[in-house]
Amino acid sequence: MLAPVVAMAIAVITASGAAAAPPAECTAAVHAQRQHALVAYQHAMPEQRRAFFGTHRNRAARRAFVRRQQAKLRALKRAASCRVVPAGARVVATIPVTGAGGVGVGAGSVWVIDRTSGLIRIDPATNTAVDTIPGVVGAAPVVGEGAVWVPSGTPFYNRLLRVDPQARTFVQVKTGPSADEWPITAVVTPGAVWVGNHHGGAIVRVDTRTNAVVATIPWSGLTTLGGVYHMATDGSSVWATGSRATDATEIDAATNSIVRRIPVPNGTCGGIDVDSSSVWVASGYDQPYQCWHRPNWGVSRIDRATERVTRINVGGRPIGVGAAFGSVWAVVDFPQLQLVRINPANNTVAGRLTLSDSECHPTVPELDATCPGAEYSTPLATGFGSLWLRVNSRGAGASGQVLRIDPK
Repeated sequence: MLAPVVAMAIAVITASGAAAAPPAECTAAVHAQRQHALVAYQHAMPEQRRAFFGTHRNRAARRAFVRRQQAKLRALKRAASCRVVPAGARVVATIPVTGAGGVGVGAGSVWVIDRTSGLIRIDPATNTAVDTIPGVVGAAPVVGEGAVWVPSGTPFYNRLLRVDPQARTFVQVKTGPSADEWPITAVVTPGAVWVGNHHGGAIVRVDTRTNAVVATIPWSGLTTLGGVYHMATDGSSVWATGSRATDATEIDAATNSIVRRIPVPNGTCGGIDVDSSSVWVASGYDQPYQCWHRPNWGVSRIDRATERVTRINVGGRPIGVGAAFGSVWAVVDFPQLQLVRINPANNTVAGRLTLSDSECHPTVPELDATCPGAEYSTPLATGFGSLWLRVNSRGAGASGQVLRIDPK
């Protein structure tokens, strides 16, 4: 009996007898199944033909039977010619953590938010959660300038939280004049923390010596539900994207000013990262805006020198992206939770690590308790020679995880 995945591949015959194109890539196991099915069918074809001809004398019927056989054979050959994509990485530790929230790395630890309890510290030497600083709740933590920084929007503090990891205390830093600035993302450069106010519509620079806002950069011009959502930095510039936006914005950290906005046709609602030559943007999350639609799913690569944008199909819906270890990594949550490795030399998928056997569906994550979903603010961080992927708790009694992934 043919394996279900192979049976599905050969069943996609159209009414005209033409076979649908198979996926361009597959796992080694699927490739072996398809090769086995192809050989088995080729061996069975003569006997099937003899049996049919023995009971059917009509020439037209015989010709139709042969055409059906050949169409099925072509479909099997196409399916068996798929490109085998290795995992590209491996999970070396699964660390139980509670709740939902982003992940960050620095100050000798991995830091994970549980929005119901606080900031969890993971010891990378033992791969265990060793402490929780209560009350530190919000979006993804970032580390630098002697502190852990957590943007904490509504319904929490509507402040940036500066956490002293040694004293296990924190102070609140105001990021704008309104009661609903909703600070949602942050990055650290020398002497500064940059905070994106999702509802306030501005990016602010906070002096790490005084905890005061020293520059405010208007970003979206919107006052509600339309501000910045993700940011990244290379130390000298800050890049920002938003859920309703279709461009990536570069801010010069020396002048506190926007120097350019580069259009990204597929939308910019997913994560963002930057390296020396490119800006990488994930498009796939935030119903019901442009990124949400399947034709726009992908990772967009922006050439920093030419501003050329190249879309890379990663075979699903990407919600986060990171550049590290000579590759670019996309977190895909549909149709399965996967970590996709992209080769930046040719913009192709070089690895696909499947992290869940369950099929997820693109719904608002807070309403879907069936998907083993990655965190939608910042699901991926790098440090200590590893990638760290946050998988949230879903549903009553479900446990969350941080996956430590070896990229080698």
